Amino acid sequence: QFIDYFQGLRESPDLEQGLGYYYLVSSMIELNSKKDIFRDLDSLYSFSIQSTNLIIYTFGLIGFYLLLKNFNTKASTNLMVLGLLNIFPPAIGLRLTMKPEILALCLLPWCILFIEKYLISKKKLYLIEFLILFSFLFTLKISISAMIILFFLIKYFKSWIMTDNKDKLIVLILFLLFTSALLIENYNANDNFITQAEHDEKYNNKASLSVPVKLNPLL
Repeated sequence: QFIDYFQGLRESPDLEQGLGYYYLVSSMIELNSKKDIFRDLDSLYSFSIQSTNLIIYTFGLIGFYLLLKNFNTKASTNLMVLGLLNIFPPAIGLRLTMKPEILALCLLPWCILFIEKYLISKKKLYLIEFLILFSFLFTLKISISAMIILFFLIKYFKSWIMTDNKDKLIVLILFLLFTSALLIENYNANDNFITQAEHDEKYNNKASLSVPVKLNPLL
């Protein structure tokens, strides 16, 4: 639906996710379609999706390497960690499928890196860079938003409390500006906010509150 939208085949994706990742995939499809080397649409789409994911993933690996280096770990340890990440099954799955989670995975280390550098140097440039990337993360998908907010609250809550009030105000204002702009753009295209996720009926299986404490004596 997103690809059709960016190709002008429909007026709206009519989904709730952010546009950023799918715009990158659609741009790669358009670029590769001009090469006239694909025999069918499936091959074009598959190659374009995996090419986009590989570029994003490589950008993420650079972020992870710089983040580990910022923590003063050994170069050999950094390379071993990146090597393990490359063969980690969920990471392989992300590189093969068209899901915005791969963009979240690869923006996260850069966000952590910028906020760590800000906490050490107090340079506002790092804070602005963090907020720009964090806003993209926040507007990708509601599940991604929930996870990253929980992570940053747990990890940096004490640092936030100790931050200068002026910097807190800058964070709040810029965060509202960046996220509002992205959310409005997404809403104009989708007619849905990221909180308005709808799934097929077969996926709407909700466990009852008794599940965590219910015991089956026959087992």
